[in-house]
Amino acid sequence: MKKYIRLSQAVVLTLMAAFLLSGCTSPSGRDLAQALAKQADYKSFNSSSEVKVNVKLNNFPDDGNVQLMGDLLSNISVNTTGTYSSAASQKAVGTLKWNGLSADFEAYSKDDTVWFKYPLLSKYLQIDLTRLNGFDSKEKYLEYQEKLPALASNFAKKFILGYKFGLKNIKSNGTVSIESPDGIKSAKEIELNLPDSDFKEFLKYGLTELFGSEDFRNFVINAVELVDEETIDDELKQEITEALNSARDGIDNGFYNAMQYLELDKEGFKCKFYIDGSGNIIRNEMTITLRITSPDSGLTSLEYNSENSQSVDIRLSLKNDYWDINKNLQITYPEFDDTNVIKIEDYGDSGVSIKSMLESYREQKKRELISMFYLDMAFAQVRGSYEQLNQPCYFENNSFYVPARNISDALGVKLKYDGKSVTFYDAEQSLVLYVNSSKVVLNGKQTKNNLVSKVKEGTAMVPLRLVAEAFGAKIKWDEFSEAVIVEAQK
Repeated sequence: MKKYIRLSQAVVLTLMAAFLLSGCTSPSGRDLAQALAKQADYKSFNSSSEVKVNVKLNNFPDDGNVQLMGDLLSNISVNTTGTYSSAASQKAVGTLKWNGLSADFEAYSKDDTVWFKYPLLSKYLQIDLTRLNGFDSKEKYLEYQEKLPALASNFAKKFILGYKFGLKNIKSNGTVSIESPDGIKSAKEIELNLPDSDFKEFLKYGLTELFGSEDFRNFVINAVELVDEETIDDELKQEITEALNSARDGIDNGFYNAMQYLELDKEGFKCKFYIDGSGNIIRNEMTITLRITSPDSGLTSLEYNSENSQSVDIRLSLKNDYWDINKNLQITYPEFDDTNVIKIEDYGDSGVSIKSMLESYREQKKRELISMFYLDMAFAQVRGSYEQLNQPCYFENNSFYVPARNISDALGVKLKYDGKSVTFYDAEQSLVLYVNSSKVVLNGKQTKNNLVSKVKEGTAMVPLRLVAEAFGAKIKWDEFSEAVIVEAQK
């Protein structure tokens, strides 16, 4: 969550460099690689940022909603100044400008707490990061918060210096004077320019190299170990490796198909880096203008061609200045008390942290997928094989109905059907459902229920959740395959 206030720009820019350079054969490329790697060592700094975004919608229906959306996105800028003194101590204050409107905002973090003061809000929203990220103790979270940025920086530094792709469109513009927040500075200006085709090729190469990197695999595993070292076993390490390989293969197989709908304008992708006499990056500037075109009827009602397709033009410019690098910086915090703070107490299942993902993985390891019943389909996957169903599965009254015979096979329980009732049973449990009735008897006791079992063309159709949970199984909906997955405890 701390990334939402003031994520270490040293880490961000250095990770971005995985897609920018190193291993370059030119002196300019080597200088820039060294400077980006050094930026991974920034422990503290003051910074200012300027971000400008302009979005234009082309050939969309001329109605009020689209017009409003276009107006809202047409011109946005953010100016921010802040201090990063450690992973746990960050400050950002700034101004958001939005089509003539202007609003100030503030954000602070310290230890495991963050405070946001949004535009037009007189109070700070206080968030407990230990709770939000699902850690059992503040100490464990602070250890994670302290070590993760260093882990990311060390990986990024190693990856940059070991990168093997040489950029041909990188040059030095010599030494220039720039007006920085702390005065006039002399710096070497190094410029990177990539036209559309080079940008796509380089992006693809950078992504596949990243996901195929043993260092990146180890970084992911080390990040997981910071959260819960007991979770890391050979099986999880293998699954992480397979997931990264799958991501790399997906880029190889589908990259150009996706990229045909993205096009940079004639200016392409431009970056400038300003490096002082100590080898520190004290300013970086980036500009990119691109068009994303909608290729199919799922996004556009117009026949696809370059002239009349619906498309979105995006122009992004970014400027960052850095000073007081690796000095002893102190952050002055406002007074936070009950008079100006609103505490967020109910985080629910945020699912945003490594911790929550690990817990989901741990729970998943305890369960075994025993069946998948597909919506409106007359087949199912039952214990590793596909079975033909007498009737397709369907939704009714917010419940998913399946043939009684197939769910009994999936659960490994016996079935008895006499035309009036359906009985599921094993050595420990029995469940009786009555046809065209909401009456349910579990282990000899009638229970409350509002679901009705039915018969369709001679096939008894029963509520899946009711039967599965009676025998200790769990179900979940899979959006991608439009199927209900049934899992049992191992």
